[in-house]
Amino acid sequence: MSRMKLMVRSILLWTKKDDLGAYEPGLTQEAFTARDKSDYADITQKLEKYGVCVIPNFIDPSKCDEILEEIDPHFYRYSSWQGSPFPKETTVVTRSVLHSPIILKDVVSNGLFCDMASHFLDEQNYFMTGNVIRKCSSGIQLNSGIVYKVGAGAANQGYHREDHIHHTIHQACERFQYGKETLFGVGVAFTDMNKLNGATRVIVGSTYGVHTILAATSIRGWNFMWRLQRAMLFYFWAASTMQPARIKL
Repeated sequence: MSRMKLMVRSILLWTKKDDLGAYEPGLTQEAFTARDKSDYADITQKLEKYGVCVIPNFIDPSKCDEILEEIDPHFYRYSSWQGSPFPKETTVVTRSVLHSPIILKDVVSNGLFCDMASHFLDEQNYFMTGNVIRKCSSGIQLNSGIVYKVGAGAANQGYHREDHIHHTIHQACERFQYGKETLFGVGVAFTDMNKLNGATRVIVGSTYGVHTILAATSIRGWNFMWRLQRAMLFYFWAASTMQPARIKL
């Protein structure tokens, strides 16, 4: 089964040129921000080109307050987390859909997210069973759902790819190809996030090769989706120097 990844993220960016991918001089967050969350063609094009798309007002900001109330009792951390995989200031809620009916209904089951995940991940193939050719389909399934709370003083997290959990090996490519993805991610900001309070940095275009890093802000209720395929998006959390803690799924 194909997998969709549920996490809360924000994006930071700066620029570095390379030979492949989505490098553009002067690239800003506006280039991969959706004009209209009902415009699937525009969102799909941005995901194909940049590997990431910011969706303003993905959920109503009032839902963020309700979600925080639902998950607040469930944050935890292990003493072994001394920067790997998370800074010591980080606490998490794993299996968030079991603790928050709103996350399950308004994020994981969100029509836009499910439609985009299905578009990029669904597979259909034909196989022989005896003398019969059978058409088999593989749809999306939830892979994980983690909410992160990162407090002031947290150090940078190292660059990584989410699909390493599936032991996926990628080759750099010049253009997007369907049928290679193993994950499709969604991130929703439950608090406002920016460079100062440690939003997540993404290397835009690293689905092709390593190219452009940008510093994007995210307002609570905003979302960004990313395609995880080929050379995939590399990202890590930036250091946090501000209170209060930022919270994201």
